[in-house]
Amino acid sequence: MSLNELSNEPHNVWYACFASRKTVKKQAFKKLKQLGFVSIANELKWFISGLMRLWFGTGEEKMSIEFTPEEVTEFGKQLGDVWLADLTVDEVLARFEPKEVLSHFKPVDRLAGLKPEVIEDYLKQLKKQQD
Repeated sequence: MSLNELSNEPHNVWYACFASRKTVKKQAFKKLKQLGFVSIANELKWFISGLMRLWFGTGEEKMSIEFTPEEVTEFGKQLGDVWLADLTVDEVLARFEPKEVLSHFKPVDRLAGLKPEVIEDYLKQLKKQQD
């Protein structure tokens, strides 16, 4: 059995990315996108992004340059950086729960810009909930 003949099951998708037929590779990358790159380490995402760009980014021309896995990963990371640069703050923050975002800030930074009355009102509400 060759990589071109694997079923389109999620556990085979990774292998199909390295099939010799371009259509099989495209289907594999499409399936990965549908799965949302579920539970994939960032490095692997950058590697896959780099491969996609190298294999499909230049039209129908054959790739004549050889790249190391590290170079492909770096290329994918650069593509990710370009993509992130175009996102608005709201688009980036929408990907996370507020609790997760706030956990990266010190309490003093969380409260910065709030009026003392707002902070006091919140503390009163919190105390009532605890009683």
